Amino acid sequence: MEYQQEPIIVPAKPQSPTGWVLFALAVVAAIAIGLVEEQKLDAASSRVAMATKSEAKARAELTDVANAKRALETRVQELQTENGRLTVKVAAAAKVEPSSPALAHVSKKKARNKHKRHH
Repeated sequence: MEYQQEPIIVPAKPQSPTGWVLFALAVVAAIAIGLVEEQKLDAASSRVAMATKSEAKARAELTDVANAKRALETRVQELQTENGRLTVKVAAAAKVEPSSPALAHVSKKKARNKHKRHH
C-alpha cells in the first residue's frame, strides 16, 4: 500500500466585509432609484389625468359656446325680420296723414295745450 497524502486543508483567509457592503449599497441604490422613478411616473400620470379632465371641460365649454352662438345668430335673424316688418308698418303709418281739416285742427290744439303745460 502506498501511502497517499491527504490534501492539506489550509484555513481560509477571513474575507473582508467590503464586498458585502458594496453589494448591499448597490441593492439599496437600485431600490431607491426604482422608488424615485415610480414617484415620477405617478406625478406624470396625475398630470395626464388633470390635462385630460381640463380638455374635457374645455370641449364642453366650446360646445356650449357654439350652441349659444347659433342661438344668438337665430335671434339676430328673427330680430332683423321683425325690424323689416316694423319698418314697413312705420312707413305705412307715415303715409297716413290727417285728411280733414277738423282733425288737423285737433292736432294743433293738442300741441298748443302741451306747450302751455310745460311753461
